[in-house]
Amino acid sequence: MNGIQFFGMYLALYLIIMFVTFSNAKSFIQAGIIMVLVILISEVDHRYGFYKGSKKAKSKQI
Repeated sequence: MNGIQFFGMYLALYLIIMFVTFSNAKSFIQAGIIMVLVILISEVDHRYGFYKGSKKAKSKQI
């Protein structure tokens, strides 16, 4: 996946959270905080975790 696909996934996830928690401003801020945490976790995983393992597995299959 390239950066544009990752950004699109984050944007879709944020829109879902925003619509679910749009009842008041406090939960909107909480949705933003959750979004930032999801981005940080997936970026760390993208650099150091599962992504590299699956990339190595795909290269061995070919």
